[in-house]
Amino acid sequence: MQPAPVDDALVRMRRSLEWAGLISRAAAVVWIVAELVVLPAIPGMSTLIGISAAVAEALINILGVYALRSVAHRRYPRVSAVLLAVDTLAIIAMVYSSAGNPDLVFWPLMVIPIIVGAYRHQLTGALSVFAAEAVAGALLYVYSPQLVGRQVEADLVSIAPGLELVVAVLTGLLSRAHHNHLDQLAAARASLRAQARDLREQALHDPLTGLGNRHLLHEHARASVHPGGPTSVLVLDLDGFKEVNDRLGHAAGDELLQVTAARLRAEVRDHDLVVRLGGDEFVILLHDTDAHRAHEVAARLRESLTQPVRLGADTVHVDASIGAATARDGDLDNLMRVADAEMYRIKSAHHLLREAVAAGS
Repeated sequence: MQPAPVDDALVRMRRSLEWAGLISRAAAVVWIVAELVVLPAIPGMSTLIGISAAVAEALINILGVYALRSVAHRRYPRVSAVLLAVDTLAIIAMVYSSAGNPDLVFWPLMVIPIIVGAYRHQLTGALSVFAAEAVAGALLYVYSPQLVGRQVEADLVSIAPGLELVVAVLTGLLSRAHHNHLDQLAAARASLRAQARDLREQALHDPLTGLGNRHLLHEHARASVHPGGPTSVLVLDLDGFKEVNDRLGHAAGDELLQVTAARLRAEVRDHDLVVRLGGDEFVILLHDTDAHRAHEVAARLRESLTQPVRLGADTVHVDASIGAATARDGDLDNLMRVADAEMYRIKSAHHLLREAVAAGS
């Protein structure tokens, strides 16, 4: 089973998020370079920390580019989770690396992955990042003398977790509400598209037989009939339908039309078109079919339609008058006129034959 396509609004949100991440990481690299090269007089990070952070951000941006290219793909949630984990680890590493320098206070940066986690994976993402950062902060505070050679400030376990939790809950809930709104919009758009398809089906198809109607015939002809190749049209009218309708009722007449439609569909190719114009009149559009082949199809259709039809307790027999026309100019209206004229000529011949048979008997 194929996954449902991602809604356009969600794709746009994902794309905006990835662009924001790419730009932010690029800005961080520029800032680090400024700290190390352009403005060396400003007290700040060590060269090793700065270079490591810049390289890490640049490498993460490679994954960010991949995530940006995957926003509409079913793999995006997994890619997004990996990117969130890497971003979080990068911030934690930066905080750990700077903990030995009292001039640097990087722990407030830990709220950034929480906000990103909320937009990527809603409340679950925000709380997951918060839990990882809280554990990392506690470990750094407890083991800071061994890790960085000094005891870090208590803010890391007193102020930071509370601030991070508030940010995680607020942004997570806001993101959940936003995603719910997107889901509702996507469902509404899908419903409207389904309704539009249903209305289109109703507008282009005959409700009784399920065949196309006159509108579908002309739309299909405009899209698929082109000058050059032979195109044939068969115009078909049932002989004896009125008698069945009058004798057995409209329900039996409707059933006879449904049987006729099924037999017509069974005798033509999948890419040919069978439509009901109205009453007991049908049209068959045959692609890439010359005159000889069209008359062969007409003969086969008539043979099929003259087979007895069981309607309740009654068995009826009907005939069909089928006119054919073939042309290479792609003019459907002209083909219809020629085929219709031939159909009426054949119908008159059938009528005269039946009268002669009745008179002879």
